[in-house]
Amino acid sequence: MPPVGDVAAVEVWSLQVRAQLAMSVVDADDETTAAINAACKALSALSRIGKWLDKTAAPAALQRRTELGEPLPDLLAATPPTDIAELGVWSYYRCASIAYEATRTADIAAAWRSVASASVLAEIATTACNAYFATEVQRLEAADAADAAAATTAKLAAQRAEAAARVAAVRQCPR
Repeated sequence: MPPVGDVAAVEVWSLQVRAQLAMSVVDADDETTAAINAACKALSALSRIGKWLDKTAAPAALQRRTELGEPLPDLLAATPPTDIAELGVWSYYRCASIAYEATRTADIAAAWRSVASASVLAEIATTACNAYFATEVQRLEAADAADAAAATTAKLAAQRAEAAARVAAVRQCPR
């Protein structure tokens, strides 16, 4: 079973499984080769999702939430989450689970159904990651604007205080 909660560990697991499948194809009959091919396609979909997750840092956002005391979502739940950051990560782990099942079956039809599911999950993850990325960019831009406004307000307050101090100093000078 693929490890849950660590994208890098899943990538390593996926590479190890692919290497094992590549070696088993050498002596396999046509039917087994077709099933192995399907499993490799599911693992390829998993890899595509992983690349999107790397670009968006959605896993890091979920990790940060857990550090803040929020519970980590069930990444293997049958029902997809509604949170956009969770959806991309959930798709990744569901795809990993499906790819794992595809590597364990000799039923070619079942393996190819797994590929179809993995492909749909890859599309969901891509869309979710794009949406998350856009949302994060907007959030960061808003935070930058708020920081700039706060800095400007603080700078103006400091300038006013400095001007008031100068006026007070001038008033204290003997005439």
